[in-house]
Amino acid sequence: MKVYNLTPEDIERIGNGLRDAFAEMFKTLQRVAESMAKVFEDMGKKYSRPVIETEEPPVVVARTLSERRKKCRRKGWRVSEK
Repeated sequence: MKVYNLTPEDIERIGNGLRDAFAEMFKTLQRVAESMAKVFEDMGKKYSRPVIETEEPPVVVARTLSERRKKCRRKGWRVSEK
């Protein structure tokens, strides 16, 4: 077991050094996070597709369905009458 004879000035110097080191580390992490956010934002602008509303009005849907019914009115689709 080691015993250190540290004076209060030594403890204060160590504390200030650690405080400065942690402050620098957090500043660096902040810059990394900001740069990553900027890169993802740029990628989103570059590669995102615009959202197009594909909801069709009821008239178009009804017309499409009636055209399908007309196509399917062949004898093969009807029930045989006996």
